[in-house]
Amino acid sequence: MYVHLTQGNEVYDSTTKAVISLYEGKTTRDDFEAVFQNFYHEDASFNDPIVSVKGVANVRTQFYSLRQLFTSHEITSKPVVTAGAMDKNTLSIEMTAQFTVLGLLPIRLKQITRINLCPNTARIIAHRDMWCLPDSLLEYPIIGTAYQLAKLGFGAYTTALCRLIQPTMPARKKLE
Repeated sequence: MYVHLTQGNEVYDSTTKAVISLYEGKTTRDDFEAVFQNFYHEDASFNDPIVSVKGVANVRTQFYSLRQLFTSHEITSKPVVTAGAMDKNTLSIEMTAQFTVLGLLPIRLKQITRINLCPNTARIIAHRDMWCLPDSLLEYPIIGTAYQLAKLGFGAYTTALCRLIQPTMPARKKLE
């Protein structure tokens, strides 16, 4: 189901499965409710590039809205999980999720989900999704081409601006 990069334990494994189930779109209503009842702290927060909410009821609403906004949503890559690498109360899940609008337009997002567990209860206290939008934009020919051209233009502009500010670069010293 997913690849664990560290030695997981029961808390990491069950929490990872619960979080991943929210993105799969196949979870029954009862299983969906159980995820929030069993794994999320009552003061949990959720953040992504466009939404920020606090409180488990609000987090639940955000994930429930995926069912309302998209005709389908699923994980299209095997999630890679890093548990406790920097902090024993943190999980990091890297995956690609696909959301389909009106059954026509699939939107694929590469994302990293960072989960912070409450040290006292081992429940999710913070859930943060970070999207890799440039990679997602490149999948659409017109948007991807426009993005690449804008990037080249911005690179040329900032280089020219930097040269105006500092017209000559200091010479590199020869190594002996």
